[in-house]
Amino acid sequence: MRIMALDVGRVRIGIAISDSLGLIATPYENYDRRNISSDIAHIKNIIEQNRVTKVLIGLPVSMDGSLNEQCSSVMGFAEELEKAVNLPVEYVDERFSSVSAERVLLFADVSRKDRKKVRDKLAASIFLQSYLDKLKNKNQGEY
Repeated sequence: MRIMALDVGRVRIGIAISDSLGLIATPYENYDRRNISSDIAHIKNIIEQNRVTKVLIGLPVSMDGSLNEQCSSVMGFAEELEKAVNLPVEYVDERFSSVSAERVLLFADVSRKDRKKVRDKLAASIFLQSYLDKLKNKNQGEY
């Protein structure tokens, strides 16, 4: 079971992929968006190459948990992707993943220029790892 996580933004998409056992999330790529068809084709290619079986899409909900304009954009992208890849697509709350990624990079003393290069794929790996951990705990009977 290999799961892909996407942190979909207006400018770029952060991509992370789990290992084949579904235990460890790894940042994969920051993809600079071009247009919807190119974006979908690129992600579809990664899905096929890595034998992905499920896609998580980070939903940037507001701090109060409500959906906003960016959520609508992300959900539109997810619908197009789901049609193209014929895989289950699941939304996850990614509210704090970008902040967490930024903190990790600041703690590691990564320059502002270099942080921009990795922040989105690191954010995707953060919410993917959280999802994998919840699956593992659920399967072990822990809540």
